Amino acid sequence: IEQCDSDCTVSGQSFCGGIVGQNRGMIKQCSAEGNIEGLYDAGGLTGYNSEAGTIYGCCTDMVVSYRYYGLIENSFGGLVGRNAGTIRLCYATGSVSGMEKVGGLVGYNENGIIEQCYSAGLVTGSSYVGGFCGEDIGQITGCFWDMETSGMASSAGGSGVAGKTTAQMQTLETFTSAGWDFADD
Repeated sequence: IEQCDSDCTVSGQSFCGGIVGQNRGMIKQCSAEGNIEGLYDAGGLTGYNSEAGTIYGCCTDMVVSYRYYGLIENSFGGLVGRNAGTIRLCYATGSVSGMEKVGGLVGYNENGIIEQCYSAGLVTGSSYVGGFCGEDIGQITGCFWDMETSGMASSAGGSGVAGKTTAQMQTLETFTSAGWDFADD
């Protein structure tokens, strides 16, 4: 899927996303806005990015939230709910709320790769909650989240993701010092 724009409202149980429920291919230079409501694996662009999935140059401004049925809610992200593939040069600005594994960009990075991305939306949840990523057992490099707009002082992702103030997020040096190349990307 390339250069697709979506303005939608999606409500479901699992694998809920503004472009696709599950990605097993390439999503490139797409954007989505609106509302996503799911029970698990819900994200602004896709609920689940599989091992074969790549997301490149995409952005979302979605309100992502959970539907409560008394079950365990998990993996909610501004861009992707659960990631096992590759995400590069993407951002999310919408709010995300859930119970567990909740993040501004990705709820759960499950052995996936995330490079040079950022998030800036409000994030709320109960456990495994982070400004950028809720839980990470993958690889994250050169990423950021806005600590002020997210309301979160911490994030999963180790040294590969850094929290910044809103003013720092609006400074080019923040990104270029982490290796972002705006001329080639």
